Amino acid sequence: MDKGLNDALVQIEQQNEMIYQEFEKQYQLSKKKVEKWKKLADAVKLKSEKLSNGINDIKVKIIKEADENMSLFLKDGIMKVDAIKIASKDNIDFPKKVLFDDAAGSLLRKKMENYHEFLEKILLDNKADEEIIQKIKLLLNTGNHISEDGEEITWEEYLFEGMPLISVIAMLTKIQLDVRIAENLVTLFFMRQISGDDHFSFKLEALVLSKATEIIEGSDYQAEIFPAVFDTLVRPDIYIGDYNPETFELGKNAIKINILNNGRGRYIIKDPSLGEHTYKGFIKLSTPLVDKYYPFEGKYRVLPRK
Repeated sequence: MDKGLNDALVQIEQQNEMIYQEFEKQYQLSKKKVEKWKKLADAVKLKSEKLSNGINDIKVKIIKEADENMSLFLKDGIMKVDAIKIASKDNIDFPKKVLFDDAAGSLLRKKMENYHEFLEKILLDNKADEEIIQKIKLLLNTGNHISEDGEEITWEEYLFEGMPLISVIAMLTKIQLDVRIAENLVTLFFMRQISGDDHFSFKLEALVLSKATEIIEGSDYQAEIFPAVFDTLVRPDIYIGDYNPETFELGKNAIKINILNNGRGRYIIKDPSLGEHTYKGFIKLSTPLVDKYYPFEGKYRVLPRK
């Protein structure tokens, strides 16, 4: 799961860098025309890098708190996390210590809010259309949520409370991805002001985020399934069960799951039987030109009560 997110993150970062390189190229050709937009793009780049690096630092702190230093590696002078090497994947205490006891979660929310306000002001000042403003708002939304018990909870409680270490690392990577997508949307808006060009795009993947890959007999299995990039204008359809991998025709046991307001499908299995379980499905995104399909697979294990 985190590998898919990391691959998407690397891809969007590379494409953002291509945009900045294009700004530099256009600036050399026409400084007067491009100067304003290049300065704005440079400011967005600095803010985005600072926030994304700060989120990465939280991941590293959690890994160090868990004494999982073997899963850390250095890349381009920045410490990174290799989620595959994490041993204590289902531990919930180490993320709690960093995100709640040390208040890294609430601090991150405030930084996300500041970043959102920064981007929104730039867009409003430069008369961006409502569509891009709403996309940014959804990507960077840090508002309170309603829990399953009907109580109002904070953004960080909704995302991280009670979640195992591996899922917390994946969620933090997803937040980094959202930041970089917001950066991409804003810098492309700047680029269109000087060239009318909007040809940068990136690959979409289907992702499965579960609270635990191992549960105790009598418990429910829960997972959220969603596209790595959620477009406010294209609502996904998510199916679970057998299907034809070539035509995506549904099998007899296939079901369509409910989609939440954040574009995620919630999948719940009540009191599954003991042993290993695997499920598969696909996300369907309908566009004016063609329907697009993104397969996924999830696994979990039910352990006997001791």
